[in-house]
Amino acid sequence: MSEGIGGAAARNLILTELNEEGFFGCRKKTIKAVLFTKKTETPGLWLRLVESFGTSCSFGEVRLAEGALMKKFGISADSLPRVVAVVGEKGGSRDKDKVLPYEGATDFERLSDFIRDTTSGGLAFVDLRKEMADYKREIKGLKMELEQEREAVKSARAEVVRSKLGQVGQVEAVKRGLETELHEARQKEKAAQDTIKAETERMGALISGLESDR
Repeated sequence: MSEGIGGAAARNLILTELNEEGFFGCRKKTIKAVLFTKKTETPGLWLRLVESFGTSCSFGEVRLAEGALMKKFGISADSLPRVVAVVGEKGGSRDKDKVLPYEGATDFERLSDFIRDTTSGGLAFVDLRKEMADYKREIKGLKMELEQEREAVKSARAEVVRSKLGQVGQVEAVKRGLETELHEARQKEKAAQDTIKAETERMGALISGLESDR
């Protein structure tokens, strides 16, 4: 481990219920970056961040065993690792601090951008990020509504198609029924014609016989 990383480890406070009040209550640096992790040793990535930004913000680390601290920040074990920035004001009380969760890939470049932006923007940046998060949630909600509308339209179209197919089926059934009736009618017509022909021939024979008798 390099001397810089070793110094970074010293500037990263392992937080517990005993020291967290002093850490978050200190106003020398109004920005605190906190890592919540399952690991029992500080990740090298976090130490690199401490080394790069340790002069502009304070760094802390909460491990899995500190359930009370995790609960205080609303962080569950299955969501780890998580990074949050706690932003306050010089001379301000801790209860006015704002917590900004980091959302994104856990790589050095993106985490650096997050810490840099938070450090330079302060509370105004936090408010802007929260406003953007609200917009994202709103957009997500609208997208979900749009998707539901699309599904509803698809269902309606499918119902129309089923209805039309049903109507086609009904038409086909009627058509088959008419064809059957027509076939039966033709059979009856043919039978009637045969009967008429036979009766005509029989009558003709009878007439011939009567004429012969005369």
